[in-house]
Amino acid sequence: MKKQLLTLASTLLILCLSGNTALASSLQFTNLSSDDFNSLMKDLSAYSSYSSVSGASGRGSIFGFEVGLLGSLTSTPNVNSLVQKVDSTQNIPQLPGAGVLAAVSIPMGLSFELVFLPQTTVSNLNFQQVGGAVQYKVLDFPVSVSVKAHYTKTQFNFSQVINNASTGNLPVNATVNFDNTLLGGDLMVGKDLIFFEPYAGVGFESASANLGVTGSTTANVFAPAFTAAQTANSTPSSARFLVGVEFKLLLIRLGAEYLSAYGTSRYNLKLSAGF
Repeated sequence: MKKQLLTLASTLLILCLSGNTALASSLQFTNLSSDDFNSLMKDLSAYSSYSSVSGASGRGSIFGFEVGLLGSLTSTPNVNSLVQKVDSTQNIPQLPGAGVLAAVSIPMGLSFELVFLPQTTVSNLNFQQVGGAVQYKVLDFPVSVSVKAHYTKTQFNFSQVINNASTGNLPVNATVNFDNTLLGGDLMVGKDLIFFEPYAGVGFESASANLGVTGSTTANVFAPAFTAAQTANSTPSSARFLVGVEFKLLLIRLGAEYLSAYGTSRYNLKLSAGF
């Protein structure tokens, strides 16, 4: 068992590294129209969406804690389409990611969660993410019913040679910056069956997503008909639906979850320890 758990932990960290490597080597944007930009922000908001792969019952009957690793795989059809406009040989229909989970439950049915990935640099990409949630258990019998409010902030930047009308069709070295803040809430329902808990949830979230260029006074990645500015902002919002199962094996927890938001799909995994 110990060997299998170590293997799974290593796999989750490799997912994070490979996801960042894919971003670093493949993300290149140019001449983004208004529709292109908004569809791009939806995919990246789905990629940033909050999840702790946890059910509705909380942790422990009175007090509880949990620490672990999270892995995810997000479908990104819009990102893929826009990247291929620049280079048809690139193909990133999905983006993997990962994070660290720390959580605690206290009396009165309250749980507090923190999900984060410290600043990570791979190739020419810098990436970091932090999120948190407060969950309140409204009902515990015959099923657990909880409400959860959550927050996520994602930032990354990468270098790109921009060669378009904004640079006089000359190659210019610049940095593309992405910043996304999401706020949302879920209604969760689950059934604690001692060794595992199936659960489902519905919710809503809203993002404030910004994409911009620095390092040059003129270069941008937007079509002139969209904007001549070096930055643009979008505020996509989406209903959320999630369904998953959490296995509780002594001090070890394993979880798998499907999350749908912003018109795309994400698959989440968890390996953690706690009670």
